[in-house]
Amino acid sequence: MWILWAFLLFPTLVLPVVISGLVFRSMAKKSILVQYPYSHYAERYPREECRFSCHRCSLCGYFYGNENRESPALILVAPGAGCPADGHLSEITYFVDHGWQVFSYDATSLGKSEGKSVRGLPQAGRDLAAALACVAEEKDLPIVIYAHSAGAYAACRNLSKAPVLAAACIAGFDLPTEIMFYHAKLHVGALSILGYPALALRDFFAFGREGNRSAVKSINAVETPVLLYQDKADLVVPFEASLAGRKDRITNQNVRVAELSSGHSGAWLTERAGAYVRSVEKEYITLQKQYGGRLPEPVKESFLTSIDYERASEPNAAFLDGVLEFFRQETAKKALQ
Repeated sequence: MWILWAFLLFPTLVLPVVISGLVFRSMAKKSILVQYPYSHYAERYPREECRFSCHRCSLCGYFYGNENRESPALILVAPGAGCPADGHLSEITYFVDHGWQVFSYDATSLGKSEGKSVRGLPQAGRDLAAALACVAEEKDLPIVIYAHSAGAYAACRNLSKAPVLAAACIAGFDLPTEIMFYHAKLHVGALSILGYPALALRDFFAFGREGNRSAVKSINAVETPVLLYQDKADLVVPFEASLAGRKDRITNQNVRVAELSSGHSGAWLTERAGAYVRSVEKEYITLQKQYGGRLPEPVKESFLTSIDYERASEPNAAFLDGVLEFFRQETAKKALQ
C-alpha cells in the first residue's frame, strides 16, 4: 500500500519540491559576482543604508547619488533572482555619474537582508513592493524602475504601486510557474509535466493569490510607459514566455519592445565584458563540479582573485544612455502635465 501512496504522492507533492530545489540550486551555482565589490566604489560613490520590512523580514536598501539634487527622478534598481544589490553596481555608478539618484536593495535572504531562503520567484514581487513603499516615504521624487529578470516581472506586477513613472525591464517574464516549469523540463525532462499543477499549487500556498499572477495583466491595468528589452535567444527566459514575446497580449499603448543580442544578463555590459563574464561563470561551475559542488575556501578565494574585474565591469554606454533617455522623456512629459 505504501508503494501505491508513494506513486500517487510523488508527482503532486514531492516532485515540485525536487524541481524547485534543482532550479534554485542551478541558480546558486552561478551566483558569483563577476565585478568589483562595493568597497572598490565606496570612496567615490558613498551610499546611505536603510532598513525596511517585508513579510516579517528586514531588508537592506541603499541610496546612491544624494548629491544629485537636480535628479529628474529616483531610479529604483530591481535585481533578478539570486542577485544582491551589488550585482548592478556597473549600472548604478553609471546612473549616478549622469546625474541621477538611485536606490537598490538586497532581496530576501541575500546580502544584508534577512530570510532563510528565496522560497520562489513571486517573492521578487513582494520585495519590490516593500522597496517602493520605503522609497516613496523617504524621497520626494517620482520613481522610475530599472529591472532585470525576476526584478522585471516584479516591476510590472507593481506598476500601480507608489508613483511609478516608467519602467525599463530587461528579460522579464509573464508567469513565475511557467518559468519554473521551463527550467524543470531541462532538469527532469518529460517527467516535469506531472508536477506542473503542483508547482502552481506550491506557489499558491507560499504566496496566496500573488503566487502566479500575470505580469501582462498588471501592465494592461495601467497606462504606465514600459520599455521591454529581450534577446530572442535568451536561454533563461525563453522568448515565448517573456513579456516582449507576449506583446500581442498587451493593451497598454505606452509599451515598447527593444530587441537585444546580449543573452540574459549582458545588456548593460560591453560585448567584450559580457563574453568575459560568461566565460568566468562557466569556469566557476566547472570548478565546483570538480569539488562535488563545495569549493574549499582557499580554492574559491584563489579563483576570485584571478578575475579581471576591470574588464568584467565595462558598461555598455549605448544601452544605458538609451535607458536614461527613456527615463528623461517620461519625466519631462510628467513635468508638463
